[in-house]
Amino acid sequence: MNRTNLQFDNHDDRIRYYELLLEQNLDNLPCLPLPDGYRFVFCQPGDRDA
Repeated sequence: MNRTNLQFDNHDDRIRYYELLLEQNLDNLPCLPLPDGYRFVFCQPGDRDA
């Protein structure tokens, strides 16, 4: 893992940043649907200020 001078982009310095590298084939991951009422969404402009 490369150590660099990281600047955290959050307001809670208890939250740590860890650089992760996944090295495996992700083609055979099981499909686990979310429960009703939940969904994945991408961040939109302005979400950070909400």
